[in-house]
Amino acid sequence: MDKPQGDIKIGCSKNEKYWEFYVADNGPGIEEKYFKKIFDLFETLHSCDETDRIGAGLSLVKKIIEMYEGQIWVTSRLGCGSIFFFSLPKKVFPAVNNNKHLSGIIG
Repeated sequence: MDKPQGDIKIGCSKNEKYWEFYVADNGPGIEEKYFKKIFDLFETLHSCDETDRIGAGLSLVKKIIEMYEGQIWVTSRLGCGSIFFFSLPKKVFPAVNNNKHLSGIIG
């Protein structure tokens, strides 16, 4: 975090076939040339001297989302933060689509 206080926003929307989720932050941002690289296994944007991360988190998230026929992507601007989006087909959550209590929680 390059700012005195972190700010994270989480949201969800739906269309006819997909649920679309986002997680936005006000961190340092990511250069566009790294947008695909950050989802590769064991890839980090910092050297191992600078961080104790191993670069597996986003790769695992991507594999899980793709396992359920979804997609994940990022938009970002240096100095302004990032927004990570992911979508999942509604068929993954059949109980949510038919359960009024749960559908009110999720969307």
